[in-house]
Amino acid sequence: MKKAGYNEIQSELSRLKKEYGLFKRSAFFMIGYLLIIILIAVLVKNVYLIMVLLFAAVLVQVFLVRRFQKQYTRDFRLSNLRLTTARMLETDEISEKSGGRVDAELTERAELIPCSKEKDSFMAYMGMDGKYKGIPVCTADVTFREDFRLVEKGRNRAHINCGCWIHLDLAEENPYDFRIIHELAVPTPMLMNWMKERLQLRQIPASEKELSAEYYILSRRDELPGDGFFKSFRKLQEYTPGYCAVSVRGKSLDVFIRNRVLNRAVSITEGPDEKGLMLEAMPEIEKIREMSSCL
Repeated sequence: MKKAGYNEIQSELSRLKKEYGLFKRSAFFMIGYLLIIILIAVLVKNVYLIMVLLFAAVLVQVFLVRRFQKQYTRDFRLSNLRLTTARMLETDEISEKSGGRVDAELTERAELIPCSKEKDSFMAYMGMDGKYKGIPVCTADVTFREDFRLVEKGRNRAHINCGCWIHLDLAEENPYDFRIIHELAVPTPMLMNWMKERLQLRQIPASEKELSAEYYILSRRDELPGDGFFKSFRKLQEYTPGYCAVSVRGKSLDVFIRNRVLNRAVSITEGPDEKGLMLEAMPEIEKIREMSSCL
């Protein structure tokens, strides 16, 4: 799929600027309305009238200002993904309220991030399925909830782990079955409990692969890929602001990047521009493809 053309970008910008204009005008109206309420409060000093006007202000904020704000930020995010990451994956479809192929079953097979078996412990959204340079790729923002105890008989606690999940279907079966996990990708108490349940995963010193002590390498088999793979992994971790966890097994490569999302924040203090609209939401996909080429 070709990159977005000039006319397409300008058309999206024009639409978003109109939506942003509606939001700003409603915000200014709200400010003016509040100033009028203050003036009336000083001059009239009628408590009941002021209460009615303030109640009306709440309705304006909820049903007018907030509505325009949510509409603008939602459309900006979707436009950004359609013009960048979706194009890179050669797809037009974005599953706004689901993860597409990235679901609880896929993430569970990766044996990478602890997640409770309780209902609604896993959520995914902004899912996209496509191909990148001939490799099938699916990605989504994900949230995991895991229950744990700091001490054996302590009270039950819950932790929420959020980030982006990227899954690649490799062209050929490989003999590997291993994980690389940054210590900050999964909170330590959760990771320790998770490792106890998987004693068949042998821990390999990170220094053997020129990784720092903050990484865990866990393998079910003796085979590990060559130094090229671990060099590509280091490039990914140095590039991304998040914390990475990687699972390789058979024909699957899964990467979870904690604190990194497709559904990024949108500024409402400044209007939309081409630079912000065309900012790639997940450039890490290219780094992950480089990793896959070393398997």
